[in-house]
Amino acid sequence: MYNQKMSARYIWCLVSIIIGASTGYIPALAAEGIGSIEPSSNTVQIDVLFKASLYKLRQNKPSEARDLLIEASKLAPNSAGIHCNLGLAQMQLANLDEAVAQFQLSLKLVPTMTEAMIDLAECYRLQDKLDLSIEWYQKYLELRPNDLSVRQTLDTVIKQSKLPQSEKFGSNYLREAIAVEKNRWPRDKTTISVYFDRNTKVPGFRSEFIGVLRDCLTEWSNALGGRIHFSESLLERNADLVCRWVYQPKPGHDDLLLNERGNASLTAYRGEISHATIKLLTAPSLIGSEVSEEIIRKTCLHEIGHALGIGGHSPNNTDVMFYLVESPTVESHLTSRDKETISRLYNLN
Repeated sequence: MYNQKMSARYIWCLVSIIIGASTGYIPALAAEGIGSIEPSSNTVQIDVLFKASLYKLRQNKPSEARDLLIEASKLAPNSAGIHCNLGLAQMQLANLDEAVAQFQLSLKLVPTMTEAMIDLAECYRLQDKLDLSIEWYQKYLELRPNDLSVRQTLDTVIKQSKLPQSEKFGSNYLREAIAVEKNRWPRDKTTISVYFDRNTKVPGFRSEFIGVLRDCLTEWSNALGGRIHFSESLLERNADLVCRWVYQPKPGHDDLLLNERGNASLTAYRGEISHATIKLLTAPSLIGSEVSEEIIRKTCLHEIGHALGIGGHSPNNTDVMFYLVESPTVESHLTSRDKETISRLYNLN
């Protein structure tokens, strides 16, 4: 997420959106594995497998969860909850066709299962089958009309569906990157000093996150051909870029959206950035789980991109600057489109 401190005529349009009312995707877990199937001698075994799979999903171990749920589905083939969570595990593994099949089976068994509806809508969204995605978001909203976050997501997907294909698969997304404002660090600014927050009291923070952040800064520097280097500042007041870790966002203050897992605030004047602050979320999407290093890497890459001046988002769901950071389709390294976009931004007259 990106915002900017500028003149009064520039108003950040998302400042009123808080966690729980974002366009982010929160995985929908089915809490009940056995559902309405007839009890049998296998009921206890099914329950054990299902609960173990929930634990693995929350541990960010979707492959292990998938194996457990496959075993459970053999014992309870008519359990919508098991098929729904199996679809979620496949989705996290980026096996989108298999995920769709499981969500469809869940809905065949229980047509009103909203968890499967929202996951299926999101899966179609990741497959770029936006008409089907819109259809299932609408079906979900028929049953949950007061879900503001999904309504906002639907609006976003409808806008996406109207983009020409060339916008998604061209060599870059510069037009989207500078759609609101064109900003970048000054041409004579070759070194950006960075302050790394090492507040170990932030829940979810792990020391290895600092190394991940450093690697991501280097990756963006390489994408710019070494035009900008990053050096560590031991004092926050001397830093050009401040990087913080946050577990519990403050509504209306941090404005950390779940889809980006962070935000970047810029101070800029006449298109030149003078200071930036990045906030990175350490909380997991699933309660009781632990955020993975891969998600932290994607988040760091994404927010550094904003801090360098990419104000908008890529419409391509593989790019680091795609608006949905936790999507399994998003790469954990800069794509050729990411590199081409930042290069073009810094070569604009």
